[in-house]
Amino acid sequence: MRIVQISTDTLPVPPPKYGGIQRLVHSLSEELVKRGHEVYVFAPKGSTSSGTIIPYPHTGPKPEFIKKFVKENLPDNIDIIHDHTHFSLIDKLKLPVPTISNININSTTFPRYPVYISKNALQESGGNKGFCVYPGIDLTQYEFSETKKDYLLFLGEIKLQKGILPALEIARLINMKLIIAGPVYNREFFTQEVEPIIEGNPDISYIGEVGGKHKQELLKHARCLLFPITFREPFGIVMIEALACGTPVLAFDKGAVSEVLQGFPQMICHDLEDMVEKLRNQHFPAPQALRQYTEEHFSTEKMADRYLELYEKIINQELPPVHDPDFIISSYEKEMADGGSPSAKGSFEYASALKDKNQISQAINVFESCAEKADGIYKTRALYELAILYQDQGQLDMAKECCFKSFHSSLPRAEFCCRLGYCFKQEGKIDEALLWFKLATQLEKPSHRDTLYDEGCWSWVPHLELCVCYFKKKDYNVSLFHNNRAGEYIPNDKRILQNKELLEKKIAKEEKPAK
Repeated sequence: MRIVQISTDTLPVPPPKYGGIQRLVHSLSEELVKRGHEVYVFAPKGSTSSGTIIPYPHTGPKPEFIKKFVKENLPDNIDIIHDHTHFSLIDKLKLPVPTISNININSTTFPRYPVYISKNALQESGGNKGFCVYPGIDLTQYEFSETKKDYLLFLGEIKLQKGILPALEIARLINMKLIIAGPVYNREFFTQEVEPIIEGNPDISYIGEVGGKHKQELLKHARCLLFPITFREPFGIVMIEALACGTPVLAFDKGAVSEVLQGFPQMICHDLEDMVEKLRNQHFPAPQALRQYTEEHFSTEKMADRYLELYEKIINQELPPVHDPDFIISSYEKEMADGGSPSAKGSFEYASALKDKNQISQAINVFESCAEKADGIYKTRALYELAILYQDQGQLDMAKECCFKSFHSSLPRAEFCCRLGYCFKQEGKIDEALLWFKLATQLEKPSHRDTLYDEGCWSWVPHLELCVCYFKKKDYNVSLFHNNRAGEYIPNDKRILQNKELLEKKIAKEEKPAK
């Protein structure tokens, strides 16, 4: 088969350190090439593969750039496209090539062939519509060791949802050395909530983001990997990386944890006290049993087998699309004609299908009805879709009204605050735009991301927009401050680097004494 793999535009394939999606793209592509398939990988510059790399000409995250570049540079005679981007970007192009879309985050997008990375994600995010393929790892890349040292390990992004605060508390309670490794994207959270605890406990150390040999050494010698997540984790690839090294994992029972650790239920913890008790007893499975379990359930070979089975069935048209706009529209309209009463989910999917078919007026009408009659997730999503559609049509007052309505049924969300900021900026009302972008930076991230969630709006987007707004007001120092804050999340983004250079020149010019 001639197969295209579409990675994100944020990290190279494979990633040098952190990056579960990019690592999956690499290991899957390598296995497919090994089996004789012709593989093309769209990925950032610096990526490597036994297949053919087609490098993005830009630095991300720029979703629209990915869509445009893939559409213009897709090789001929491709059998199937495998999209690993957030929010199923390539599926939205409706290319005449079968396309499957990995749903690697808790998302409510509706691609034609969605593949979830756990049964829990398939059920919770996909409503049991789609497929499940567990991620796999190349076990030859993970060193095994039966010898363990006397330290605990926390490996992952340093954020509230990943469980860094429970990990710190556990280390304190059992008086054991804890090594923390992973990227920090929210510097404010780190300096206010995490760093003071680390500085006050000599047994806790933060060593930054790790990869390669250093990561291997940490994983294979840790007494135990801590995974005390506080949200519905779609999978948690670091768990199987630890198991492959023969290292036990203690994890809170959220998201896919019970699936990943199904063979070792004694390592699943109900709460912090339960995890502490298990650490004190240390009745862990034998390292060799952990390694063997990973080989049997989460190897690259197992993953590739399942994907190839899906590829072939989709190419041979043995599987109908899960989310086909034409099918959704006809089914909904038949149900209505038969006197049925569609659910809020059905109405939302119908409106989304109309939008996909560019039937914008009809889509707006159905979204309006959904926003008026539905509650919870679909009311919020309908209002957000309406805000986008109205803004796209230049009806900024209507777009803003939809955002304000969302505040009636739930707490303010960064997505709506940013949307209001965009509208006011488009009207040239910079002070009003500043107000809403500022509010977006002050909100606490939701612990559950199964409604409407855009990571950019909760991190770098409002800071970058504040940079632009303050630049327009000629307040270059504050503009630079927000550009730097955005850069903490996307440090290599070309916009951040260009803004920094421009703003530093402006500030230097202002500070230069007049002759």
